[in-house]
Amino acid sequence: MIRRRLTRRTVARQLTASDADFLSLEDGLQSGNIALLVTVAPPPDGGTLTLEDVRARVAARLSDIPLFSWRLHRVPLDLDHPYWVEAGDVEVVYHVREMQLPRQSDTETIAVAVAREMVRPMDRSRPLWEIHVMHGLPGGETGLLLKLHHSGADGESAVEVVRLLVDTPGRATSMAAVGTAVESSDMRLIGRGVLRCAQYLIRRVIHLGRRLTPAGPEAGRGARRVAEERADPPTTSFNHSLTATRVFAFGRIPLVEVKRIRRRNGFSTNDVVVAIYTGAVRRWLLAHDELPSSPLITMLPHSTRRKEDRIAFGNRFGFSVAPFHTEETDPVERLRLTHDSLQTAGDPQQTLAGEHRSVPDEERAPPILARARKKVRPVAMMGRQNLIVSTVPGPPLPVQFAGAEVTGIFPCSVLFDGVGLNVTSIIYRGHAHFGMVADEAHVPDVWRVADWIHESLDELDNLGSDPIAR
Repeated sequence: MIRRRLTRRTVARQLTASDADFLSLEDGLQSGNIALLVTVAPPPDGGTLTLEDVRARVAARLSDIPLFSWRLHRVPLDLDHPYWVEAGDVEVVYHVREMQLPRQSDTETIAVAVAREMVRPMDRSRPLWEIHVMHGLPGGETGLLLKLHHSGADGESAVEVVRLLVDTPGRATSMAAVGTAVESSDMRLIGRGVLRCAQYLIRRVIHLGRRLTPAGPEAGRGARRVAEERADPPTTSFNHSLTATRVFAFGRIPLVEVKRIRRRNGFSTNDVVVAIYTGAVRRWLLAHDELPSSPLITMLPHSTRRKEDRIAFGNRFGFSVAPFHTEETDPVERLRLTHDSLQTAGDPQQTLAGEHRSVPDEERAPPILARARKKVRPVAMMGRQNLIVSTVPGPPLPVQFAGAEVTGIFPCSVLFDGVGLNVTSIIYRGHAHFGMVADEAHVPDVWRVADWIHESLDELDNLGSDPIAR
């Protein structure tokens, strides 16, 4: 990344430790990029949505989306977490470009192009966003691949960017910046960084001293309980070390069928959707002779956004863990077990969100010290789960882009080393639009999982009208 010096009057906003985590995980094998594949129907006048149309729309909305006008500034020597600073004039022509696809591409060809783009790192000397215009989609549709970095946006704020780019921005008129703006310079940042490193080391020494203090039997039982809760999950192909290539598959589930299953059995929409994904992953494990006798463990990210920061960029999420009952042969019982698992995961006493989110930034290691710790004891973002499953709300009503209907919003999210399958859904236009990301070396046939999602849905929908006993 090109280093630029900050002047005394530069306005800067510091990244949180959670935001900075997504920068530090990038090592050539892991990527911090996330994306939304937005599909747009042909314009009603029979024309074509052009590259210039998209560039003009983005240029007109730049002032509403601070993320599009901010670049990263690294603190010298990595003494502290980086800052967002004004990038000056944004080159829309650079950030909005055309992606060449074969004429009349099918969905698998599109998915290959998305997967390749997702692992390409973005230039950190520029604002961390791109929009790739894709022509030739089935039905004459146009694809807009909105690519962001997870250090600046989570799933909800990525959807908010879409809401600000479409014809009717909806409830938001502009996106809020995160953090307190300060006037700063490199010398001031170095001074703050040195102070923070010293404070962190003092806290660690105090913490170490407390750990060396003899503890009573209650502390011993607590340590054993934590060890049991963090037992290693079953080993599958999802849990090998990541390679540099990804595969992507996407599709949609009609919510009318999901809601029919929900009403018949008394569970939530999310219960049914997760049970559908569980059935699809079970089929994949059976086909590869990898089905374990115990449940998989899934990471369940969830939003911690309040109303007032709902339109702020940056990360506002926590995560829980829950059993993923691929071991259960009966789809009826699998749905019931899924409901019970998600109920437990929603219990604040069971969530890991507090552990990840409530640690104040000043108690997290500055980058220079965090790097040193990782050389001694490599630590993944989590690493004790098999896969990630999440759901993000999309626009509540159908939206248009340049007068044409937005027909789909498909997410493409991140993987972590040792957690090599991610299934994310966005609810929009009466469907759960899902995007599945996997490591190509270990799960090359992710499209089979996508196909089995529809089989799993049909399986649950054909169970009949008898309520599940609870």
